[in-house]
Amino acid sequence: MTDSGDGVDVDALPLTVNFGGLGGSFYTYAGRISGNRLALWSAAGVPTADGCASQLRTQPMSAIDIHTGLRFCATGRSSRRIAAGEVVSYGNGVSQIQVTIWDIQFNG
Repeated sequence: MTDSGDGVDVDALPLTVNFGGLGGSFYTYAGRISGNRLALWSAAGVPTADGCASQLRTQPMSAIDIHTGLRFCATGRSSRRIAAGEVVSYGNGVSQIQVTIWDIQFNG
């Protein structure tokens, strides 16, 4: 993904990047990950569906600075799915993000 507004909608399958769309469940722009509802994953270990749901309910954010190793949670616009992302690499305005999606209803 590039910092020019590339976005991902976790409700759409197959999961694809919308280049330059500034939309979706989360998108990258100007060194930040932004979205409708995000949460920073600050706990030790790999994010879980229950842990992400709790973070999204109690500590929602709309933007997080991108850096390699960043772990975050997101929900789809229709709140049908919860996702966890990990920034595998980031440099020169380009990020590689590994995304895990759980097909559970998020009621936030």
